Amino acid sequence: MKLEGAQHQPSSTPRGVSSPSFAIKRFRGGEIRFNVIYVGCSARVQMNIRDLRDGMRRVDAEGEIAEMMDPRTVNLRTGGEARVADCMLKDESGQIKLSLWDDQIDQVKQGSKVRITNGYTNSFRGELRLNVGKYGKMEVVEQ
Repeated sequence: MKLEGAQHQPSSTPRGVSSPSFAIKRFRGGEIRFNVIYVGCSARVQMNIRDLRDGMRRVDAEGEIAEMMDPRTVNLRTGGEARVADCMLKDESGQIKLSLWDDQIDQVKQGSKVRITNGYTNSFRGELRLNVGKYGKMEVVEQ
């Protein structure tokens, strides 16, 4: 596929990745932007905390629990209750708030080193947060 005005055409598909697909958006004034999206990429890269941005998915990060707030009980939209605790996760590049739910809270303490796999980021009350989520995993690397 050749796109007019494209500065770079990928010469080959990266190993372990299906063929690229293109996301093309047209904006006012006729400006066209496109992104190459590789589907099926199995390579995972561990992120530095300073590189995390709002709205990221499939985030892998590792760090130390620098600070842990007391758990609190919240009412869920589904009608149940859950415990949630906010922590500060830090690495050599920075720190970010990490939300832990229910059983995750009991797995860690201040000073624990954890690895988050397949997490996501969002902003809550104006603050960037890292979340483990339903499809993510938190692993305690070192107590």
